[in-house]
Amino acid sequence: MPVNPTPHIAPDLTIGLVNIMAPSAMRATLAQFSAVLGLGLPGRNITLKLFTFRPVHRHKPDHSLALADYADLDDLWSTPLDALIVTGTEPQSTSMSTEPFWPAITQLVDWAGENTISTVWSCFSAHAAAYRLDGVPRVPFGKKRSGLFACHKVSDHSVLAHAPAQWVVPHSRHNTLAEDDLVQAGYQILARGPRIGADSFTKRHHNSDFIFFQGHPEYGPDTLLGEYRRDIKRYLMGQQPHYPALPEAYFPADTIAAYNTLKTLSARKTMTTALDALNQIPATPPAASWHQPACDIYTGWLGYLHAQKSFGCRIHNEIMAAE
Repeated sequence: MPVNPTPHIAPDLTIGLVNIMAPSAMRATLAQFSAVLGLGLPGRNITLKLFTFRPVHRHKPDHSLALADYADLDDLWSTPLDALIVTGTEPQSTSMSTEPFWPAITQLVDWAGENTISTVWSCFSAHAAAYRLDGVPRVPFGKKRSGLFACHKVSDHSVLAHAPAQWVVPHSRHNTLAEDDLVQAGYQILARGPRIGADSFTKRHHNSDFIFFQGHPEYGPDTLLGEYRRDIKRYLMGQQPHYPALPEAYFPADTIAAYNTLKTLSARKTMTTALDALNQIPATPPAASWHQPACDIYTGWLGYLHAQKSFGCRIHNEIMAAE
């Protein structure tokens, strides 16, 4: 990968965000990515264009307001972009090819390879893109793996230029991509951890450097908390068969004790009683110790975009001058 100095005046960047989260989570997801991209900070000359895949959401009652600021995915194909971010979402099927977003992801992978400098694929979309590119299968964990997990960088890739040697990152997923499968398919591992395997990795696809995150460095401090409480409610209401495991390394000891008491209570009391008990547990999230490393990672990505765009503009100008 060419290494070019960051220009003194960074060119403007236009980045597309394809938000495929459920409508109820779209606002928070946009805020999370806006924060790690540093939108509004001096020197961050970024225009963020929002897209989603409306046909998947059209039957959901809470979609209208959430989708108001989003263009349909069909509008993306004719929109000039420097880069793209595709969010994660909850998996709905055991087979990737029958996931509701699968047709859209295949189009996105093909389009992004030809039309972006780089594309970030987050969690579910990372699994879908790797399957589209190389048939790398997602492997079920057996139970959801959620919490804060240690990882360390194993590459000098420019995206990690500002990242520390090691950090913690939120993960919240039912499946994984095996590192051996990724390496065999030609992916470069960027960071890994003992409990999570390959945290992030990259591969060149046509004109674009694809960056894949199995975790969620963009998560806010309360995202794992909200997901855990949601999953408890789903269990109590009979919408999922198993009581959810506590997010690892996330809650302090007193909060863990409160949730363990609730689990015991839920096994012998009515749903209403258990829901009331859940609502009495303070919904106080821990400090987001991972936020600065996440910002560092996305600063590295933006630096790479700036450098590549500046390099492309300089080559174009030299060609035009020669003519």
